[in-house]
Amino acid sequence: MECGKEYICRARFGRGGKGTGGGEPPGRKAGEEAMSEITTLCYIEQDGKYLMLHRTKKKADINAGKWIGLGGHMEEGESPDDCVVREVFEESGLQLISYKIRGIVTFCQTGGSAEYMFLYTADGISGELADTCVEGELAWVEKERVPMLPVWEGDRIFLKLLLDGEDFFSLKLCYRGDALVQAILNGKETALVPSSDA
Repeated sequence: MECGKEYICRARFGRGGKGTGGGEPPGRKAGEEAMSEITTLCYIEQDGKYLMLHRTKKKADINAGKWIGLGGHMEEGESPDDCVVREVFEESGLQLISYKIRGIVTFCQTGGSAEYMFLYTADGISGELADTCVEGELAWVEKERVPMLPVWEGDRIFLKLLLDGEDFFSLKLCYRGDALVQAILNGKETALVPSSDA
């Protein structure tokens, strides 16, 4: 996915998807089988900060106003590693040279399908950070501050796991509209993280 294209996993049927109205998701007719999306997301770490993308530029953006990591939809023939390296380069101009998969996150949306996201962190990059991105502004943010930004509710859960040094985890996040209604960590229900959006 190039930087200017839609972030397919969330814009279609993924977490926080708007416009489903409890019925069939956009683009799917009654009786059609739900599609599953496979995506990647990466938090690049440098000097105690994560590289974040503040989604502020696109019209009709399901992520409008949110801060997210870098990533997107897996293309045909790609592995998760292939996808995350490509997506980071397309969105930031940076090449990943040291990265690690940290977890698998399953997103469920009422009336929609599942999204399976491979979650990464990276501590080695090369190249120059792009000056602009058509999806929003790129910024280095102190890791501890990231969960306090306007992010998806479920993101706060896996961000805390990353900050706590959890080596690898499986997390299921269930949304109804924009609201997170259930979180299951390694097979057990876990507490939701209260919103701290400004």
